[in-house]
Amino acid sequence: PGAGGGGGGGQGQGQIYVGKAHGSFLQPTSFGYNGGHSVFPHMGGLGAGRIHLEVSNTFMLDGYITSRGGQYRSIQAGGGSGGSLFIETNILGGDGVIDASGGQGYDGIYSNHGGGGGAGRVAIYYIDNDLVGEYIAAGGPGGANAENGGPGTIYLHKLPRSETTLLIDKTKANYK
Repeated sequence: PGAGGGGGGGQGQGQIYVGKAHGSFLQPTSFGYNGGHSVFPHMGGLGAGRIHLEVSNTFMLDGYITSRGGQYRSIQAGGGSGGSLFIETNILGGDGVIDASGGQGYDGIYSNHGGGGGAGRVAIYYIDNDLVGEYIAAGGPGGANAENGGPGTIYLHKLPRSETTLLIDKTKANYK
């Protein structure tokens, strides 16, 4: 079976178990889980890592930031689940891609097919979001006779502006 992440793992052909969803969508910090396996050399897809970025001003993304689950590494194995991407910034900009998708399950001719890995979780806290790119948390594809992994979560949270003013009034001060 595929591993569970932010979404459940896909059921593999002839399997009765699937990976269950785990972790918080508000503050994702979980690693992805490895995909299931039942045939030697027992190597399901690797679970993805976790990334937490605290950017004090502007996070400009013109490329990729990913925490994707790995594809199967042996026959009949499931895909690994996506991990966690947790970003805190004042301004998010660019035209990049933020991706926490699940990995692919086995789809060959030598054995039963593996389920896709569940997608991970993305949470972004920002004041201004000018990103024109993509947010992706798709379940990994399962083999033709198995299930795809479940979708993960993408949580976008707009923070309030902090318009603060410091007033220093020396007119009432009693200086000597």
